Amino acid sequence: MDAYGTPNHVRQLLFACLFFGFTFISAQAASSSGDETKELIGLSLAELLQITVTSVSRKPQSLSTTAAAVFVVSQDDIRRSGARTIPDVLRMVPGIQVAQVDSHTWAVTARGSNGIFANKLLVLMDGRTMYDPFFSGVYWNTQDTTLASIERIEIIRGPGAALWGSNAVNGVINIISKDSKDTQGLKVAVATGTTNKFETNAQWGGTIGSDINYRVFGKYFSRDGHKDSTSYDDWKIGRIGGRLDWSPNDDDTLTVTGEYYDGEVGMNVLRNSVMPPYSITQDIDIKPRGGFANFNWNHTFSETSDLAIRIFYDHRDRGELPPAAERDTYDLDLQHHFRFRSRHDIVWGFGIRNSSDKTVGDETITLTPAKRTQRLYSGFIQDEIRLVGDQIFLTLGTKAEKNNFSAEDHAVWSPSMRLSWLINDTSTLWGSVARAIRTPSRIEQNARILGGVEPPFTADNPSPAPFATTINGNPAMDNEKVIAYELGYRAQPLESMTVDVALFYNDYSDLRWATTMPIVCQPAGLPVVPAPPVPPPNPACFAPGAWSFTELPVTFINQAKQDTKGIEVAATYNAAEWWRIHAAYSYLKISGDGPGSQPFSAGEDSPEHQLSLRSNMNIGDKMNLDLWARYIDELKIQHVDSYIGFDARFAWQVLPSLELSLTGRNLLESEHFEFQEEFGANTAVEIDRELIAELLWQF
Repeated sequence: MDAYGTPNHVRQLLFACLFFGFTFISAQAASSSGDETKELIGLSLAELLQITVTSVSRKPQSLSTTAAAVFVVSQDDIRRSGARTIPDVLRMVPGIQVAQVDSHTWAVTARGSNGIFANKLLVLMDGRTMYDPFFSGVYWNTQDTTLASIERIEIIRGPGAALWGSNAVNGVINIISKDSKDTQGLKVAVATGTTNKFETNAQWGGTIGSDINYRVFGKYFSRDGHKDSTSYDDWKIGRIGGRLDWSPNDDDTLTVTGEYYDGEVGMNVLRNSVMPPYSITQDIDIKPRGGFANFNWNHTFSETSDLAIRIFYDHRDRGELPPAAERDTYDLDLQHHFRFRSRHDIVWGFGIRNSSDKTVGDETITLTPAKRTQRLYSGFIQDEIRLVGDQIFLTLGTKAEKNNFSAEDHAVWSPSMRLSWLINDTSTLWGSVARAIRTPSRIEQNARILGGVEPPFTADNPSPAPFATTINGNPAMDNEKVIAYELGYRAQPLESMTVDVALFYNDYSDLRWATTMPIVCQPAGLPVVPAPPVPPPNPACFAPGAWSFTELPVTFINQAKQDTKGIEVAATYNAAEWWRIHAAYSYLKISGDGPGSQPFSAGEDSPEHQLSLRSNMNIGDKMNLDLWARYIDELKIQHVDSYIGFDARFAWQVLPSLELSLTGRNLLESEHFEFQEEFGANTAVEIDRELIAELLWQF
C-alpha cells in the first residue's frame, strides 16, 4: 500500500494507462503533422514473416515456415528498447524469463528452471558457445558485445539438441553480428545515467581492396551498484574487438571475429569456515578477463550444395573469488548442406571440442581434481522431407555425442521430429517431438562446498565442536533428460497483424537432486552415533593438535522428475504506418517430485504469468517515442513479489549525423526485487529506477 492507501499494483497500472494514453495523444499529433510521418517502422509485417533465420535448421529458411517456436529480435528492436545489456533485451521474448539479481548479475532461462547459472539454455554468438561447463550457465556480465553490432538475435524455445547438442534443453539463443559491409564509417556513442556512470562505444568500419570489409570497436562502461543496497556490486569492463569479412570469389566467404575484455566486478560474498568466527561477509573485486577468436569459412559448390567450417578458441579467467578458474576451449565444427533429388534437403556434420580448466580453491569451495580436460565428439544429420508439394514438410534429425566426463560410456542420442503445414501464404501449423540432455557441470561432479556452520555450545549445536553442512559433487552424476512436445501456429490474419502461438509439454527425468548422507566427524571421517539432528562428536574424532568438527554431507544424485506445460503468444499490430505495437504473453506451469518425502519446489523460481506490451512510434521524421510495459508474476519459493516494469525512450535526430536519446527504466517504482540467486554467492538487491542519456554520432 502507498501513502494514500492505494495498492501498489493498482497505482502502477494507473500510471501505465496514463503513459499509453499519452502515446495515443502523441500519435494523433504525429498523424496530423503531415505525410512526412508516414514512414513505416522497420519492415512490413509480411516482410517480418519472411525474415531469414538460420538457428532452427542450421541453414537459411524463412521464419514463416519454421517448425519451431522462434522469435527474432532485430537491431531496430534492440535500439528502440533502450536496453544496455543483452539480458535486458531478452525481456521482450515470450517464454524467456529474465531477472536481475544485482547490478551485474542476471538469471536468464527459457520455460522454467531459472537461476544465475540456468543450465538448460544454450547461448551462442555467431555459432560460438557462451555456455560455461564449470557451473553450467552463462556469465552474462562478461559474455557481452556492442549492441549496435548485433544484426539480430534468434531465440528458439524448446529443445535444439538434434542440431546444437547437449544443454540445448529448453532453448537456444543465437546472437548474430552484422556483416562488416553493413557497418562502414565511424560511429561513436556516449551515455551516462543515474546508475550507468559512464559508457562509450566507438566503432570504425572500412574496406581493403574490393573484397575485404572490416570493423574494429572498443567499449567501456562503469556502473554503480544499487544505491539502497548493502551489496558491493559496482562494476566496470573494457572490451576491444573486430570482424573481417573476405569474399575472394562468388563461392567463398571467410569471416574472422575476435574480442578481448578485462574488467573489475564487485561482489559481496559470504565465506564460511569451521574456525572462528565461522562466517564472515567480504567485499571482493573479481577481475574477469578473456577473449576469443572465431573463424568461419563458407563454400558454395552449387545452388544445391554448400559447406561451412567453424573453428574457435576461447579463453576465460576469473580470479580472486575461489574457486579461481581459468579455462581454454578449442572447437571445430563442420557441416555440409545439400539437396537430394527433389524431396530431401539434408544437413549433416560433426564437431570436436577440447575444454581444459585450472582451479584454485580454499576452505569454502574446492574442486578435486583441480585440473580437468573435457573432450566432446559429436555428429548430426537432419533431413527435411517434402511430403506434399510446397505445403507439408517432415523434418527428421538426430545428434550423437560422446564425452569423457559423463557416467555413460556410450554415445548419447538426441533425436527430433518436426512437421509443418503451410496452410497458405500467410499461415503455418507445426508440431514437434524431441529429446535433449543436459550434461553434468564440473561443480556437480567434483566440488566440495562448505555451507552453513553452526558454532559450538549454541541452541542449535550444544556439542563442543562446530557443526557444518557441506555440498559434495558426485563423479557419478549423469545426464538430465527431457522429452518435449510442441504445437504451434503462425499467421497473418489481417494485413496489419501477425500472431504466433506455441503450446508445449516437457517431461523431464533424472534431474539433479540433493540428498543427505550420514553425519561424520572430521578430519577423521568417522561415523557419528546416534542419529542427527546434532549428535555429540565421537571422541575418536579428536586427534592431538587437530581441529575437529561434525559434518552433514549433502551430495547430488539424478533422481528428480518434473513436467512443465504452457503457452506462449506473440502478436504485432500496425496501428498506423508510423506506429507499431508488440504484445507477448507467457503462461508456465511446473510440477515434479523427488525421492522420499522431501518437497519439490523446482519451477517456483520462474514466473507463472508474464506479459509484455511495447509501443514504437515515429513522431515526424526526426523523433521516436518508445514505451514498454511488463508484468512479471511472483516467485513463490523466493518470496519475490510480482511487479510491473515500465520503460520509456525518446530519441531526437538533431542532425543527420547526431542523435540524442533519453531513456527511463523501471519508472513506476523507485526499486523492486527480481530474484534471489541460488548459490548465495551474491546478495540480492532491489533494482533501482534508472535514467540514461545518450549521444550518438555517425559519419
